[in-house]
Amino acid sequence: MSDLTRERALKDNFLLTEKERLQHSALLLREATKKNVSFKSVPDIPTDTVRFSEHYGIVHMVRMLTKLDELLPVSDWNDYFMEVI
Repeated sequence: MSDLTRERALKDNFLLTEKERLQHSALLLREATKKNVSFKSVPDIPTDTVRFSEHYGIVHMVRMLTKLDELLPVSDWNDYFMEVI
């Protein structure tokens, strides 16, 4: 298993390509500005500022499924959900 941590998963957007990371930053910046969210830099923008399901589709979901074994250990899911999965 990888040494993926929650912080790295969130910080690096490891499910996105390099081009998509730039688009992701632009999307966060645009939405935060539109909603008057205060921030010092793009990484400081709360991720709940954007509904990502409106911008990312099936390709990203399939990518996420292929990384599920790395994502589950760093998720906020409790033991019950982990056993069900």
